[in-house]
Amino acid sequence: MTIPANRRSLDSSAARCADDRAAGDHKSKSKATSWRFAGAYLRAIFVPVAAAACLLLAGCGSSSSNPPPPPATIGHAYVTTASALYGYAISPGSGGLSLITTPTGAPGGTAAVSNAQKSLLYTLTSGGQISGYSVNTSNGSLTGIAGSPFSGAGVGVAFMAVDSAGQYLFVPATQDFNVVPYTINVVGTLTIGLQVTTPAAPLTATVDPQAHFLYVPMGSMGTELFMITSGVLTDMGTIPPLGATKPQFVAFSPSGAFAYISDGVTGVSAYSVNTTTGALTALPGAPFTAGPGPSAMAMTPNGRFLYVATTAGLVAFAINSDGSLTAVGSLVVLTSPPVVLNIESTGTFLYVLSVNSSIVNIYKIDSSTGTLALQPSTVLPNAALGIATTP
Repeated sequence: MTIPANRRSLDSSAARCADDRAAGDHKSKSKATSWRFAGAYLRAIFVPVAAAACLLLAGCGSSSSNPPPPPATIGHAYVTTASALYGYAISPGSGGLSLITTPTGAPGGTAAVSNAQKSLLYTLTSGGQISGYSVNTSNGSLTGIAGSPFSGAGVGVAFMAVDSAGQYLFVPATQDFNVVPYTINVVGTLTIGLQVTTPAAPLTATVDPQAHFLYVPMGSMGTELFMITSGVLTDMGTIPPLGATKPQFVAFSPSGAFAYISDGVTGVSAYSVNTTTGALTALPGAPFTAGPGPSAMAMTPNGRFLYVATTAGLVAFAINSDGSLTAVGSLVVLTSPPVVLNIESTGTFLYVLSVNSSIVNIYKIDSSTGTLALQPSTVLPNAALGIATTP
């Protein structure tokens, strides 16, 4: 059979199109295959290169990488020996003390106290000289206050107290049977006021949280109460001890509703406070047993726990809502009796100085139970006598 010419032409065109499509499909498949191989090749190169770049940017595994920043501190601590003043940064993890520079020739002393409201530090010598410093809260460095040292605090002195507002400083002069007041101006300069006598040798001094009253324990004679009016002290009488006790130290709850007096015999007397008159009323169950010779005390800033130094060691109490005390944990025994206690501003660490000891013992406070966990201690060249901490 004869095929028409036009049909032959159409068939030939169709065949050519089919061939072209086949060739195009083959080329597309070849291109796709090529791209797949190229993509795999690029990925094989790119992933390790990118990872290496990431490591270089992060400084991983490189001996020339920048060191990590030093850990933040939670404040600073200052410790006195008889001849020197030492400054430290406080580690947030363990409360450990890292030495920082203090002014050359800064004298030591028998006591140290901080005035956190104005970032000030004061140290006291047994001869009644008070050295004052402004504190750089970033690095803990100290700058001497103009006019320092300030004199007139008496002889044989070993204690200072400041009020919560940072307006006044008081020194109980044990040998002179009086209390020496100072006013603190905005830059930390001290101006001595009129000293007041006490019926017996004053041992320590504590200002209530509202800065209305000063309480001065005098051993078996009781605790002398003074009203504070613009830094001037007015004697309001003696608070008798509970039974045959010998008041040593006073601590207040943050609200000022409750007061605690270590009785020097075996316990801690607890009181409700009349914030208008300063009078104390013993709470039911007081005194609460602490152990032999209770003296120095320290309370956490939130008012939940109270720590008491005794001749046997450290005793911890939980403070109940009614002001009563409940012992927590067990007695913490030290190699020598503790005599100075300080809790830094976050309430996480307790610092303890002991009789004739160059060791600063550090304890972490369990925020739930109040129990103490010993941390690595700091050792000084000579016996530590005073400690103060700042935020």
